[in-house]
Amino acid sequence: NKSLIKVAFQPQKVVVNYNSECKVEVELYSKIDVDGCTSTLDKKNVVVTCEKAREGEIWPRLELSG
Repeated sequence: NKSLIKVAFQPQKVVVNYNSECKVEVELYSKIDVDGCTSTLDKKNVVVTCEKAREGEIWPRLELSG
């Protein structure tokens, strides 16, 4: 149920809750622009897209699955 999923963007962290229970909490490599971040739901996944706070900064790749 899409309405039970809440994604919170913080300057250096993303938290995904389902039914008010924390399912994923990720500390990020560097800061993100929380206003430039989005989350969507496809058939089976929550897709989180974050915008870096500092343009041009190189980050290691991050991919979670479960």
